[in-house]
Amino acid sequence: MVVNFSWLIENEIAGSAFPHLKSDIDFYYEQGIRAIVTLTASKPQFMDRIKQLKIKHLHLPIVDFSVPHDKDIYSFLNFIEENLPENPVLVHCYAGIGRTGTMLALYLVWFKNLSGVKAIDYVRHIRNPSIETLEQEDLVISFANNINYHRATYKKYFN
Repeated sequence: MVVNFSWLIENEIAGSAFPHLKSDIDFYYEQGIRAIVTLTASKPQFMDRIKQLKIKHLHLPIVDFSVPHDKDIYSFLNFIEENLPENPVLVHCYAGIGRTGTMLALYLVWFKNLSGVKAIDYVRHIRNPSIETLEQEDLVISFANNINYHRATYKKYFN
């Protein structure tokens, strides 16, 4: 049974808990998911099914209750950029709350030009609870407040 799945933006980007069953991968595929970002230390055990369905996959291990490094954020944003709009993206950690919510908020800051506070509020409105720690909140707000720096740094990595 799929746990904590919901679209943040319909047919664009979604969040979920860790897929524990092969049927979870099939469910994501049926929902239109064609790209997955895994934020846990371990990859889903059904990588063979992900490959079989030709779902693109990015593994960014982030310690539970912590925040990603800038390099990981840029890799995440690049993966999103490479996949949308053709390949709707699922972001998941273990529970689908802290790390997932943080990355979804960063997505809103980067691609939808929301402030950090508005991005956090929107994610929490759609996927409550989300973003578990002050460190995660601070990261989203700081990222938004320094967006010009991050856009310039991102270009050094991917352009």
